[in-house]
Amino acid sequence: MTVNGRIVGFVYGRGELAELLRAELDPTAETIDLVGSDLIQWRGGGADDWSVPQDTSHGS
Repeated sequence: MTVNGRIVGFVYGRGELAELLRAELDPTAETIDLVGSDLIQWRGGGADDWSVPQDTSHGS
C-alpha cells in the first residue's frame, strides 16, 4: 500500500487497511470510508476483493 507515493506497508483485509489508513492519514478518526472515499484508488480489485493472486509464472 502506498500513501502519497510512499510505500507504508502491506494489508490483507479491510481491518488492516482501515487501521493503516488511520495511522497514516488521521489517527483521530474513528472510522475510515473504504468504499466512498476519493482518497483511495483501488487497483486490481475493490474493498471486498481480498483474494491472493496465483503465481502462474512457473511451469510444472
